[in-house]
Amino acid sequence: MLVSYVSDAALLTNTFAEHKVMPKAFVGTSGGFADPAYFELTGDNCEYYFDISTWEPDVNRPFSQEVNQKFTEKYGYAMNAEAVKAYASMYIIADALERAGSTDPEALRQAFAETNITEGPTQMYASEIVFDETGQMVNAPLVISQMRKIDGKMERVSVWPEAEARPGMEIVWPYPGVGQ
Repeated sequence: MLVSYVSDAALLTNTFAEHKVMPKAFVGTSGGFADPAYFELTGDNCEYYFDISTWEPDVNRPFSQEVNQKFTEKYGYAMNAEAVKAYASMYIIADALERAGSTDPEALRQAFAETNITEGPTQMYASEIVFDETGQMVNAPLVISQMRKIDGKMERVSVWPEAEARPGMEIVWPYPGVGQ
């Protein structure tokens, strides 16, 4: 399990490939593994690595494809999990403001505490937006992607949970090694 900035993630990936390290799996957790420069720095050496995030451009969730396409057309690159969280947050804030009917801090705190959103654009992040008594989101989402070569180009492919995975893609397990 690896948690690294992009330069360290690339160095580790390339060194593991050079030394033919063969664990059951390599699992990253966002950070450098989610940075677009990671593919440029590692080439095919990162194929079959996993990364854990909260959202991927190909995740099979409502609104994901439509919103990501508009974002990509405007900015020239796909959304990442942080962009999706910011996007969904605007809907959550608007919902709380409307229900509070005021900018009074206590009314807003109560509205956020009572948040229960189960439809609309926030579903591209999570099927349900609910907070517990400490203000933490209940059932925060996770998605596991696997680095895969698709049409000659390395991509992050959503592989789990199965219901949200890219259609037609299955997990390659255990790690088969570089170039396999």
